[in-house]
Amino acid sequence: IRKIILADDHSIIRVGLIQILKDEYPSVEIKEVNNGELLVKEITLNKYDLVISDLDMPGRSGLEALEQIKLI
Repeated sequence: IRKIILADDHSIIRVGLIQILKDEYPSVEIKEVNNGELLVKEITLNKYDLVISDLDMPGRSGLEALEQIKLI
């Protein structure tokens, strides 16, 4: 795994998950976004090896975003 995108509307969750991921994969590049809309936008612009998303976010939920990402 070289590139991960992390989507969660709570910054404390993103910070904690990034720390866990960096401990396990020190050389991984992690992009963070705070909503489903930005998640879909970022996926259309860049390739990622792994998507980690909160399912319950304001606006476009993580589940809706992941359903759209599967179509890309």
